[in-house]
Amino acid sequence: MLYVLIVIPFIFLFTNIKVVYFTCSRTKFGFIRDFWLIFFSFIFDVKIINHIHGNDFQNFIESFTYFKFLPKWAYSKVNCTILLFEKMKTQ
Repeated sequence: MLYVLIVIPFIFLFTNIKVVYFTCSRTKFGFIRDFWLIFFSFIFDVKIINHIHGNDFQNFIESFTYFKFLPKWAYSKVNCTILLFEKMKTQ
């Protein structure tokens, strides 16, 4: 995780990224990586594509007690979301 937190800023600074594609984590520890990736994508105006697997994404967001605004802010910056099923749109 420390490697990811150090490397992501350098990748954005020294490469010309147009699009970031990722599958979001369902753990709070994994969210740190996702947040860092979304944050730098937002700062460098890079399009973000999120591929959601599973039907528990809303439960994951609701599991944050004091810092619920962080995942809500981060995932609001996603430009495109890929879903496996039509019924997952509520997620």
